[in-house]
Amino acid sequence: MIKQIITFLFLLLSILCYGQSNQLVSTTTNPYVATYTESIEIDAIYIYEQYTEVELTITTWRNNQRLRISSDSYIVDPSNLKNKYPILQFKNNEFDKVYTLGKKLETGSFRLVFGRIPPGIKKIHIIINPEEPDQYNWLGVVINNPNNHPKTSWNEATLKKEWDNNGLDQIEGIYENITQSKSIPKYKLALKKEGEVYNLVYLTGADFSTWKVGDIKAILTKTATDLLFKVKWYMGNKSPNEDLYIRF
Repeated sequence: MIKQIITFLFLLLSILCYGQSNQLVSTTTNPYVATYTESIEIDAIYIYEQYTEVELTITTWRNNQRLRISSDSYIVDPSNLKNKYPILQFKNNEFDKVYTLGKKLETGSFRLVFGRIPPGIKKIHIIINPEEPDQYNWLGVVINNPNNHPKTSWNEATLKKEWDNNGLDQIEGIYENITQSKSIPKYKLALKKEGEVYNLVYLTGADFSTWKVGDIKAILTKTATDLLFKVKWYMGNKSPNEDLYIRF
């Protein structure tokens, strides 16, 4: 009989010194915007492995026009408003500070950095000033963001059938984490050996609706120490977190 749930312990041995790549994943230039802010144009949206960067150009419509970027700004998935990606940086500037932009019809550019938008979301809202919804917000922004996250065709039923028919090794099985908090969802995951690696397959529990059954939550690679694996872990927004370790 396959054990349906096994508790397991994560030992994130290098949590303070892991190295993460941050490659550019996709670029959208001059995106279509359903509802936009006058005098500010979205030039480009760059999605990296770890964050999303929005490049803007502003043309002042009067002398001494003012601009303030709220520290509560965010990007949201309009198909599921729970999926929010907060602002991380207002490049070379400060949040919540009022800036005077200059003379009428002068132009300038600036960049905003948000959390990573997960693969597959094709339309977003960019909310720069939540307290004043008519100012500096863009709705229905269409972006190039292909769903290239690694996935499998496995689900709980097919995995159990596979293991019933062909057996499973020492650590294969269905797992759930032993703790749950605001930052750690109650994941239910399946560990399936595929060649020389193990895939940790998502089943249930994610806070973000972009997670689907069969998506890969982590890829485990053997080390020289028995039952200690190097891990490429995908965070809630599917950004990769590398050089972590799991011990069973």
